[in-house]
Amino acid sequence: MSEFTAIPLTPSKILNFTGRVLGNAICLGRRENNDILVVGNLDGTLCLFLFDNEEPLLVATEVGSICCIKIDYISLLKDIGVLVATLEGKSYIFEIIMDRMLGFTESWTPRYTQQLLLNPQCIALYQNEDSKRTELFIGTSYGVFAHYKMSGKDSKASSPWKAGKLWTLGNEITSICIRVRESEKQLFLGEGDGSVLIIHPTNDNPERASNRNYITEVCGKDSTYVMVTTYQNCVAAVNGNGKIGCFDSVGVSDKPSESSLTTSITKRPVFIGYLNSQTVAIGTSDGCVYFVSENISNYYRYEEVPQAYAVDNLSTPTMAIVAHSGNIVIFSCFTFLNNVLPSFIENAQKEIEELREKINDSETSAEKLISTYLYMPLR
Repeated sequence: MSEFTAIPLTPSKILNFTGRVLGNAICLGRRENNDILVVGNLDGTLCLFLFDNEEPLLVATEVGSICCIKIDYISLLKDIGVLVATLEGKSYIFEIIMDRMLGFTESWTPRYTQQLLLNPQCIALYQNEDSKRTELFIGTSYGVFAHYKMSGKDSKASSPWKAGKLWTLGNEITSICIRVRESEKQLFLGEGDGSVLIIHPTNDNPERASNRNYITEVCGKDSTYVMVTTYQNCVAAVNGNGKIGCFDSVGVSDKPSESSLTTSITKRPVFIGYLNSQTVAIGTSDGCVYFVSENISNYYRYEEVPQAYAVDNLSTPTMAIVAHSGNIVIFSCFTFLNNVLPSFIENAQKEIEELREKINDSETSAEKLISTYLYMPLR
């Protein structure tokens, strides 16, 4: 599948924000049946939005140069919270306080603050079912990978994260995602040398792990870099050359994984994420968003060069684009064009040529020929 069809999208909401936003400094989530968005800029402003108001519900200032944000369950809070990481190495945990009057913005202060790693590039949170505590993984642009476990002490005076384990992998870490499969945790690390490292954090030493490049359709020396994302048991990856692979199953055996779907784009990808359980969204540096699934091969071109993307399956599949101005454009209504017919045409060239010969027609398009003669026998 290589042909993409353009589709129109209409924003459902525009949220007021300003400043320079890095790629991982925006996150979508849900709490108390509300869809929420948290975004931060390099000036240190952090905002939480509900989708029913253009202005933020909560605002924190002087946080630092915000580079990574996650909305997830945090064991110390015993609730959904917000984890924020800055280029200065600070880690903040914020509570999400929903009992505010809509239309009024209130000050937001962190519950916990701790110094961790400088210049984090990507983060991931995992809920350990055995210890009932949250775990944090951090990847950096200089190849350091860190694993922290949350303390059991709910005290503002204590550090939320215990002393972590650090490994030097030697390559830029572009993305971290976690998949729990058959009660087993797998960690996927996209790297700047075009490989994907698959590890079991409780058992493996990442510096010695050899489980690289099992996603063979995407990984390779010419890939420049790879980004990965997961949704339930599915894994999707894209490399710096625009090669996309979606996988129903990825293991760490000696047999490379075979993709359930492979395609390519000509643009430079800067984002990948699952819009829903079947559709992967790939955002590019020039504002194109490609939507890929077994039956979908569509793209949407945003009107300007965006700063960042986020997608998630909230109350409805939702995409957020941070515009060049800083405003956040929300899309929540998608009408995709099915690509079954183009795939059928691609695989039925012999039959189409046979049909043309029988009816002496070399000019009618393949789409019209199939629509007219699909159910008619050729012999």
